[in-house]
Amino acid sequence: MKEERQSVRMDEFAEKFANVYYIKLLFKETIKIPHEILYTKLKEHFGEVDKVSTGELSTYALRKHVVTYQGGEQVPMQVMITNVIPFDQTTIPEMALYQCWTCDDAKELLQECQYELMVGDFMAGGLDHIERSQILSQYIDILLELLPECVALYWPHSQKLMPVTAYLQSQWNNPDLHFLDGGLNVRFFNIQDSEDMLVDTTGLISLGIPDLQIHFHGLDHNFVIQYIHNFASYLFMNGDVIKDGETMDGRDENERWVCQHEESLIAPKRVVLDINANQFAAGNRNQNDSIH
Repeated sequence: MKEERQSVRMDEFAEKFANVYYIKLLFKETIKIPHEILYTKLKEHFGEVDKVSTGELSTYALRKHVVTYQGGEQVPMQVMITNVIPFDQTTIPEMALYQCWTCDDAKELLQECQYELMVGDFMAGGLDHIERSQILSQYIDILLELLPECVALYWPHSQKLMPVTAYLQSQWNNPDLHFLDGGLNVRFFNIQDSEDMLVDTTGLISLGIPDLQIHFHGLDHNFVIQYIHNFASYLFMNGDVIKDGETMDGRDENERWVCQHEESLIAPKRVVLDINANQFAAGNRNQNDSIH
């Protein structure tokens, strides 16, 4: 793997921030969406809700969740749902199958899926990312309750394919982190012709937070995966708060690993917070590379 480390700024990757966040719900057979029941459930969960549009794309405005735009205009964010259409399996990248850790056979899961509908938010980019993600995760929970025929979810922003059970059986004790069950993917790579390994995340950059990356050797990869998993939840709850050159605990509080914003080593191209694991670090590094 050719490795080039460069200083980057978050605003250079502004196009990666998701002004519209969407998820695909996948089905074995076509289904009918119970729009009136969905409208009732939305009001039960979110309070005042307005129907904005119905048809091939139905949208609902959540009046208690308001985005303030430049000039002071305030507009409620919306959640949306499309009609059911045939599912094109070729829209799922090979990497999503290769890095699917939520089921034993991702290709078999994909083969079961013949239909899809898309859900997500609209005009929600100005919300705090915690508020926004909580709305999305609650919205998906409502939909999965109303649509028990759903067999899988695909999260394009994190490139995560997962069976419904993996989303419903949350791996987080904190309900504020439920969104990360689908919105975060922790990936693992063995680097060809070397003893090097790489663990990174996808999904955080879509919320305006850098993803994570650690290129290493000589460490237990299971420890590193859990380490990145926990680090990602910290960034999610606190935002892009770690400055270049600052350190985080390594294997314990006595070991300090330096962090720095860099361009990702593995696609998709994005800003990552790279973690230098000292004597376990792999690749060419310039400790003076930093952004401000």
